[in-house]
Order: sequence, then structure tokens, then C-alpha cells
Amino acid sequence: MPQYNLTLISQSNNTVEFMQNINTVLVDGWLGIIILGVLYSILYIAFIFATGQPVKSFTGASFICFGISLMLLIMGLVSVLAVWVMLVASALSIAFWNVD
Repeated sequence: MPQYNLTLISQSNNTVEFMQNINTVLVDGWLGIIILGVLYSILYIAFIFATGQPVKSFTGASFICFGISLMLLIMGLVSVLAVWVMLVASALSIAFWNVD
């Protein structure tokens, strides 16, 4: 007996519906959080490698992920809490901009 009903995923007309079906059927609502976490990690490591300044790398990664979390919220992949977390991370990193 299959664990997932994969026919529900394929019943979509566009990419947004496809992503929403994957989010609800396969990963139980965690797809947007996984996307944000992986993207934040990649951006932070790339900024650290390029600048060598952790606070400014934290600022850049959190600001970009804040914008992407807004797009994921519009698509229905993350909750409002994820957007607030990215906004608070951006605000805190801007507050500590000159620590390095």
C-alpha cells in the first residue's frame, strides 16, 4: 500500500498549484520552511566567503530571505510567522551592523 497519494499532486494546472499540492500532500506544510532554511544557509555561507564579515552576511541573508518569505506567503507555502521571523532577523542584524 503506498504511503502517499501521488495522483493528488499531479492534479494541478500551473506551477503554484503544483507546489501547493507538494506542500500539503508530501511534506505536510513544511516545504516553504525547508526552502527558506536551505536558501538562508547557502546565502549566509556565500556572503561569509565573499566578505568575511559575519554580521553583514547575516544582514544580507536575512533581508533576501525576508523578501523570499513574502513571495512564499503569497503562494501559500509559509505562514505569517515565518515572515515575522525573517523581519525580526533583518531588524536585529541591522541593529548590530557595526559590531565587527
